[in-house]
Amino acid sequence: MTEPTPRLKTEFISVEIAIKTDFESDAFVKWFEAQDNYVAKLECAPHKWYIYFAPIPSRDANTTIRKLCEMIRELPSDVRQDWDRAGHREFFAGYHVGGDPFCFTEHLDVETLEAAAELKAGIGYALYPAPPNDLDE
Repeated sequence: MTEPTPRLKTEFISVEIAIKTDFESDAFVKWFEAQDNYVAKLECAPHKWYIYFAPIPSRDANTTIRKLCEMIRELPSDVRQDWDRAGHREFFAGYHVGGDPFCFTEHLDVETLEAAAELKAGIGYALYPAPPNDLDE
């Protein structure tokens, strides 16, 4: 009898903060870099800049997004202005997707949705294949 093939795990990776803006947003970039985040600033269309980074996540997207909303509400005024002027603001949750568990569920609660909406931010999802080294033993 052969042993069953291990299944790839589904798991939360992180939540990226992403903005698209026509403003330079140097205060935004510098402030988040000072918090030990690698921040990418790329040219994009139809906006001038696409700026994103993935801070160290909490245990799930729900908790991470709420913590990020709280942090954004408390930003210094020049950094917050860069957030507020952006034409597109989003929290982008990433997951590795495999077959274990059979049905992976995660929910965003009302408080998280309200906090993101208060900041005029959307919530997006990225689903990546689970890396082969995530096999159960």
